[in-house]
Amino acid sequence: MKRALVFFTAVIMIVGMLLPAFVTTSFADALYIKKIVSVVYDDSGSMKGEKWAYANYAVQTFASMLNSDDKLFISYLQPFEVSPHGYVPEEIGLGADEIDDGVLTIRRHSDTGGTPFGPVQLAFDKLTEEDDQNPNTQYWLVVITDGDFQGEFHDDRFDVDLTGMPKDEKKEFLNEKFDEYLDTTMPNGSTPRITFMTIDDDDGKNDIVSPDEDTERGLYNYKADSAENIVKAMSEMADRISGRTRLDTGDIKQLESNTVRVSSAVPLLNIVVFSQKTSARITSVIHDNEDEIPVSRNVRVASPGEDDLGDAYAELMGGENHDDLVAESFLLGDSESVIGSGDYEIVFDKDVSADDLVVLFEPALEARMSLALNGEAVSDFKELKNASAGDNISVDCRVYEIGTDNEIDSSLLPPATKYKLTISEDGAVVRESDGDNMLIDGYTLSDAETDIKAQITIEGFSPIVKSVRISPLPAPAYSMTAELAGSDKGIKEEDLGSNDDLKVRFTVLANGAPITDPARVEAMRPMITLSPEGNNGITSIEKDGTIVFTPKVGAAPDDNDGKYSVAVTCTLEDGTSASVSYDVLISEYGVFAADAERPVVKTEFFNNEIAARFYVTKDGERLTGPELEELVKDDSFSLDEDHSDLKVHYETDDDGNVFASPRSEERRSLSFINWWGNWWYYFFTLSGKDVTVTFSTGVGSASAAVPVTGESVKYLILAVGAPLLVELGILLFLAWWVFCIFAKPKFLPGTMLYIGQLNIGGRDRERYHMISRVNSYSLDNYNRLKYRWKPTLNPRTIYLDGLQIKACSGQGLICEDELWHKGKIQPYYDVNVVIQNPAQLMDFVGRNRQLKINVISPYKAEDVHSVNSIPGPNAGVYYVHTKMDRIRTVEGIQTIQNGIIFAYANTTR
Repeated sequence: MKRALVFFTAVIMIVGMLLPAFVTTSFADALYIKKIVSVVYDDSGSMKGEKWAYANYAVQTFASMLNSDDKLFISYLQPFEVSPHGYVPEEIGLGADEIDDGVLTIRRHSDTGGTPFGPVQLAFDKLTEEDDQNPNTQYWLVVITDGDFQGEFHDDRFDVDLTGMPKDEKKEFLNEKFDEYLDTTMPNGSTPRITFMTIDDDDGKNDIVSPDEDTERGLYNYKADSAENIVKAMSEMADRISGRTRLDTGDIKQLESNTVRVSSAVPLLNIVVFSQKTSARITSVIHDNEDEIPVSRNVRVASPGEDDLGDAYAELMGGENHDDLVAESFLLGDSESVIGSGDYEIVFDKDVSADDLVVLFEPALEARMSLALNGEAVSDFKELKNASAGDNISVDCRVYEIGTDNEIDSSLLPPATKYKLTISEDGAVVRESDGDNMLIDGYTLSDAETDIKAQITIEGFSPIVKSVRISPLPAPAYSMTAELAGSDKGIKEEDLGSNDDLKVRFTVLANGAPITDPARVEAMRPMITLSPEGNNGITSIEKDGTIVFTPKVGAAPDDNDGKYSVAVTCTLEDGTSASVSYDVLISEYGVFAADAERPVVKTEFFNNEIAARFYVTKDGERLTGPELEELVKDDSFSLDEDHSDLKVHYETDDDGNVFASPRSEERRSLSFINWWGNWWYYFFTLSGKDVTVTFSTGVGSASAAVPVTGESVKYLILAVGAPLLVELGILLFLAWWVFCIFAKPKFLPGTMLYIGQLNIGGRDRERYHMISRVNSYSLDNYNRLKYRWKPTLNPRTIYLDGLQIKACSGQGLICEDELWHKGKIQPYYDVNVVIQNPAQLMDFVGRNRQLKINVISPYKAEDVHSVNSIPGPNAGVYYVHTKMDRIRTVEGIQTIQNGIIFAYANTTR
């Protein structure tokens, strides 16, 4: 293994280093970085022969190198030519139970055709359709071709015919098209990566048109100058996409004829082993002579000719059978937990040669990027969609042992390790950091597409890359509001030095929404100016983002009239500004208040004329006329919190009095429509407290009360008490109704009533009774709401075949008809008839039309009751109801001539 790896020996000893101040986006659902790969596979006629064998083998190998949870799609050229509008890229299953079929599907593909460009667009569209929200997932477009693209191609940007197009124009087309791909934002917010592999003819002239390589943006070119070099070039490309590192042959130690050992000084996610030119299979993998590493997947990779699939394949292979293109691919470890560093002994079921083995490691290292937008940590990169031009961004990237919070100190990495953190706008690098701290602080976004990319290149390993794209919104439209904070709009000149009450507050808005980030406001460089000059104070930016100016110094102009106004203006760097004024009092002013002389009824604030009274004095003289009106404004009056829904109407008189009356904008009158809610309105909406009216001016403030009284007795009775009593009565009735529904007796669930007709038969002493027409009724049907909805606790009487019954508490029921008999029945002279329950009785009568039973006798007349309580269900007890005139004495024995016989029983008995 590369000697540089010795620097990693201390990595797994690192524990729990402190995370940076930024919040890092991480995903614990999978340790490895998932890849979604869409391959364009050239199956044109020019690929026939050795190129077909090697390219097909290489694509199989590439599929076997991907992890089980990765996704792989292949777009062939020939099927697209046949059905350009209906062709769908083929998904290759990579799981342990489907990889064999997936690889076999690749191996057995045999169609050939032309070289249209359409499948490239189709393959890329498939990538954009795969919605994976993990920002670490990588999207790869892979193009493999041995010739220039031909034919017509149409999309939103291009309408071209590539056939016969000059190579310089074709190259320009490919550059524009692949630039478009690289600029596309994938569903997880990342940008795609592209590999473009060209396969030359054996003449060595690699003049196939391909897009220009741009490794900074993620476009890599690979070239195979002969058929034999296809596997080598494809292997390099596969290593980059899979993120694995291929060991040198010298790092694979042969221990026995069927056993090898490999080592890693860093923790790993998984190991891929290819045993080439053999069918040997791995039987065990032991880590440091202790723990066994599972073989999570095994697939056979072979040349298409190995399957002996007929003439079509013989033609594709040029008549040759490449027996050397065969391998067993093994995935060791499940990528769900880290494999510790150390030695791994790999045992096969047959002899193998270390020279025929390829071993690849996927190191358990990852780059984590942390972002702060306008000084606030970004916990989810999706928040960046709200970033705007002019916002400030800071970036920090560090290396961690994957799946843990163990940060890898740069001193533990090889000295040749390279670090690069870049910010690019529209593809051009505008800011770069190549130090091992990988930190860019205080970068201002413009309105260009912005890519942030971190790359750590460790000697002997594939680069560790982390990137994110930001599409800043246009710079917001800024505006500003200004107001005097507090109730005072003026201050005495002698109070300025100790002032902490009168403040001027400015709020900066972006697109109408207040900016609450102090750092963002400070970056806009607000400047405070005052007029007249000489006035001054203290400026601060509060935690809520507002700019607050506190006056501290006054400078009166020469033409003052006992007071003067100071205009405070706040101006941002972009010219946005706002102004507000406060008054400085030089003369002695006073503001006085008097309560209203009579109370207002609390429901009669509409057009209320009852007012509090105020007046203002200057140097002991009451102000009148224009001098007073200058102090009285619409916003000079405020009400207490309990009456904040009222408005203040004010007017002045010639004596300098200011009358302020609180009024309601809604008339509340008693009517048939609105009286139902008046009790709630009266008790819970209207306040019964006195109204406090505050009069605030630039020269002072004062408060007065407007007393509030209750309504008349008539109003309380008609508009408050009556609705309350009626609504309470309705509520009680509904509550009683609901109680009745649930409390009313019900029939015992699962019980049945079996009812039949009873008649006397025979003659003289050979008398018997006959039971016929037996019906059954499930009493569950009469427990439903339609039988219980009436607001009464008395259960409903049910009429069944001439029988009147109703439910009662407990397990029984009540029969409201006379019962003349209770007991068991005995079949008449037929010992073979067995009747164990009423269900069997009903079945027997249904089949035989009747059942003869021994004569049953009635109660004594004095024992008959018209209402009978029948206890819980009993399958062996039968009851008989009949009329008095149906009782006869035959041969000295009282006998029931005819009537109704019934039984009350459970359905399960």
